[in-house]
Amino acid sequence: MFPGFEPSASDGKGGIHLIVLFDPEIGKDRFVKAFTIATGGQDVWRNGTHQTSTKNAQDLLGELKDLKLREGDSWDYLCIAPHAFSSKGAVESLKGDLGKHFTYGNIAALELKDNHLRQDAIDGHSYLEAHLKQYCQSLIHSSDAYGLVNGGLVGQVPCVDSPQKKGIGYRYTLVKLASARIESLRQAFLSSDSRLRIVYEKDASKQLQYRKDIPLSVDASRPWLRSITIEEGTSFFGGKDKRQVLRFSPDLTCIIGGRMTGKSTLLDGIRIYCKIAAPQLPNLANDVKDRSNRLLSGNPTITLDIASPIAATLSHCERWPARFFTQRELASIAKDADNVRKILYHLAPSGSTDLLNPFRVNSPPLAAS
Repeated sequence: MFPGFEPSASDGKGGIHLIVLFDPEIGKDRFVKAFTIATGGQDVWRNGTHQTSTKNAQDLLGELKDLKLREGDSWDYLCIAPHAFSSKGAVESLKGDLGKHFTYGNIAALELKDNHLRQDAIDGHSYLEAHLKQYCQSLIHSSDAYGLVNGGLVGQVPCVDSPQKKGIGYRYTLVKLASARIESLRQAFLSSDSRLRIVYEKDASKQLQYRKDIPLSVDASRPWLRSITIEEGTSFFGGKDKRQVLRFSPDLTCIIGGRMTGKSTLLDGIRIYCKIAAPQLPNLANDVKDRSNRLLSGNPTITLDIASPIAATLSHCERWPARFFTQRELASIAKDADNVRKILYHLAPSGSTDLLNPFRVNSPPLAAS
């Protein structure tokens, strides 16, 4: 849960609502400072009405940025435009001038109408698709606490059976986060194609219904190396009196870094430690052994945290049956169509039938690059 508040900036005819979210490390004192900045120092709830701030959105967000710069980098924040397509929302209030008010990085996401999907919003606003691309913003669903009296329950049953029942969280978006941090949330909004899922689709009568293909947050049937802890030893990952914890995403596809940053040392060390098969060619096997010795030098204590349906009493390679390839292995494999086909079989299981039947009529030849 990210702490936050919802000020109403003074833009447009009746003000524009914003939601500002913070890392919990902001603490009470800074949170109060940020709240005072956002409201212009006035009483925001007066005579039963939500008062508009004395500041417009640009000034409000600019002063929050200045506060963060003054206070240090132990916390972060981002801004979302709630009910963006309503009369007091950012899109409807500003229309085509939206980009002039909210430059790159100011607004991370725009909330859709309850009964709209992405295409509905774009169809109703010709400029919006180009705007979302230019400013790297996402479209999301979320919900106010309409069912607060019943604690988000409808008839004491959690309201998950229909997106029309307005309990707490009745409308939501799935977000894939690397960690529970504002920066991770920002990256998810920036990478909406892969890290966000709108959970609804429209039926024949144009009503929202839950999609049938929503994935589990983490598939319990699929092994996942959650983390590696390296203690002591003499490698730069551990070292005397040091403890290094490396955490991995369940959807890890690559490790990126400059030359000599330890990518191959880490992977080859894990490969040998888990007793996963070394390359068949002797010179490649020696390369892997040499690099693994750098990680395993000084007899460090290594602990693997593996999420797996396989019993914890079995070996690492049984609980986490990973396959490793060095760059030189891949270069060698790429010269052999059968080996390319075998790798693609694991990477693209949906095409396994075609890959296992190379003689299928009209099947295009495999090309290795």
